[in-house]
Amino acid sequence: MNFGLLVLGIAIYAHEVIDRLKAGQHAGIIFEIGEDASPEGNVLKQVKDEYDDLLRIHTIEGAEANRVSFITPTGDQVFHNGRNSNSDIVQFIMKQFMQYYNPFSATQSGDKPASGDKFTSGDKSTSSDSKSTRTGDKASKDEKASKKEARSKKGKVLALNGSNFHKTVMADDTRGYFVKFYAPWCGHCKAMEDTWKQLARQIDPEAMVIAEVNADAEKQLAAEFGVKGFPTLLMFPPGGNKQPVPYNNERDLRSFVDFAQKFAKHVAKVTELVSDSQFEEECGSDSDGLCLISFLPHIYDSSPKERKRYLSILKKVKTENAELPIKYFWTEASHSMELERYYRLEFGWPATILINGAKKAFATHRGGTKHSDLTDFVNGVARGKYKPEKFPAHAPPRWPTIIPWDGKAHSPNEEL
Repeated sequence: MNFGLLVLGIAIYAHEVIDRLKAGQHAGIIFEIGEDASPEGNVLKQVKDEYDDLLRIHTIEGAEANRVSFITPTGDQVFHNGRNSNSDIVQFIMKQFMQYYNPFSATQSGDKPASGDKFTSGDKSTSSDSKSTRTGDKASKDEKASKKEARSKKGKVLALNGSNFHKTVMADDTRGYFVKFYAPWCGHCKAMEDTWKQLARQIDPEAMVIAEVNADAEKQLAAEFGVKGFPTLLMFPPGGNKQPVPYNNERDLRSFVDFAQKFAKHVAKVTELVSDSQFEEECGSDSDGLCLISFLPHIYDSSPKERKRYLSILKKVKTENAELPIKYFWTEASHSMELERYYRLEFGWPATILINGAKKAFATHRGGTKHSDLTDFVNGVARGKYKPEKFPAHAPPRWPTIIPWDGKAHSPNEEL
């Protein structure tokens, strides 16, 4: 057999498959499998089980190398550039599906997926009687200012130069700095620009700052750290030792997040929602992305140990789904029965909802409270298995102003 003709035939077939998908304006997944290789484990079966009724899935065997790509409804072909592990391939497909097809997506286009099964109600711990005695506007001004500053920096790549680098990066003992040295004319730098911005949106700026230096304009600064090619990525760890650690792994979002988390253990922070202005800024009609909000039992009906256990579950879910455009929050329940009725939360606590403020839609998790239950909910939303509910026609109630939790136990009898 003429091997060259075989390879040419496979290439022609692959292009025909891709052309047909593009012409049909219907999203699809292409698995190109090398002659002597195959995707790890049962990833093909897993993807088919999850997406066969939603996307067109094609396998092309005998290709030059293993590749996975996603054809968008607009005909673009997006390649998976990360590791070829089951989890990374599934995360890639999930992210693309969520962007182009998911009913919660802010950039939804193309056909809508069918809705899937709902979770059934699980056991909950307390009732929703109002506990208004801890509601007030007593949060410290410094704490509010700090949170507002952190939120304003979220999603922004910090521009560094010779005049601010040392007093910003080298003088900061509490945060790490993941810095990209680039040149405006560098093609590889341009290719990863969007990914670098996505990284800044994923990482908590109180734990890690995502930054960049135009090395073409800052030659002295680049020379100081031995920058000779572009892009050069250096991690300046938190603490007193600011010896830079070079990054030499894949240039995809998941790899960047994994690397950053090694130097910022508390990167997976779940923020407490304590006011209406905070909710509007993060999750309101003018916000971007999605908000997952867990309503935890009032501290009168719970304990610090129980609350911290649940928060650790939320952090773990956030870490494991870092590529998804979801912001994670928690709030203390039982401060506003009107608000809780608005989001159909009348079955006890903890309770979790996922909101798209721009689309005025939400989904409610009515399952258990274990790590696996919340993971299934997040993955189910990402895979289009939930048909979102629209906000009720009347205007939503204001989010209550709550004193931020101090990490301690409290009782109804104490004086505030």
